[in-house]
Amino acid sequence: RADHRMIARLLEITPGKFQEAADEYDRVATVFQNAGGSWEALFKGSSDEISLLRKVVKVAISKGIISKRDVT
Repeated sequence: RADHRMIARLLEITPGKFQEAADEYDRVATVFQNAGGSWEALFKGSSDEISLLRKVVKVAISKGIISKRDVT
């Protein structure tokens, strides 16, 4: 899914290691849409949509919605 790939890409460039979990990505995608985000506009290159998704991902990380990977 394209939305999951976009969220995963944002997590790759974010400091830290995060688990890939479809249910967590779905939750982030839902919050993004509820906040007024448009996937179509995002994939067309809208900087406002990219900024909104980055903010949603940042809050999801800080609230523990996106799980960190155990690094041993």
